[in-house]
Amino acid sequence: MRAFISLLWLLALTAGAAYAQALQVQRLDIADYGIYTLDREISGRDQQGISLGTATNIRHTATQRTVPAQIGTTFGFRYKVIGKPDGATVTLRKVIIFPSPGLQTSASSERVPKAEFTVEAKIGETNSELYTLEDTFELVAGTWVFDMWQGSRKLATQSFTLDKRAEKPDTEKPDKKKPDKKKPEREKPDSGCIRDCEGL
Repeated sequence: MRAFISLLWLLALTAGAAYAQALQVQRLDIADYGIYTLDREISGRDQQGISLGTATNIRHTATQRTVPAQIGTTFGFRYKVIGKPDGATVTLRKVIIFPSPGLQTSASSERVPKAEFTVEAKIGETNSELYTLEDTFELVAGTWVFDMWQGSRKLATQSFTLDKRAEKPDTEKPDKKKPDKKKPEREKPDSGCIRDCEGL
């Protein structure tokens, strides 16, 4: 009986080792970066007081490294995991390093220098790593760094500069063009439309 159990254990270890060898992450390819819009549902806060949530309907609106330090701004990047087998799920670690001296959240008596999250991504598919400014304590100007890790191996780094003087890109602003007085009122363009509406 003991020999039978040992054999099963050995087979399980062998299968696990074979799977680990078959699962390979070569690199992360950055698809796009900058400013995004999305539909976000808050699911709570982590232990440091930072909001957590899920996002749908993600749309890339501007490619830029300077980010307006305004509530509601979403920034970050999208990427594809290059490796094998295609479609396999890999566990990565995302580390966001905040500008010095860090964030002063209501849940922490000390400033928070960084936040770490475990994320799951699929090989060959486009994945998103985004941050939405939800609270005033997050409006810290300076360089924000996103690092992506697999174990002890750093796969990617993306940095953004939050600037309180920067404005959101035109793609997020209503069309402020003045109506053409020569045309009848009924023919004036829809002032509530955003540029490239059909693409949204």
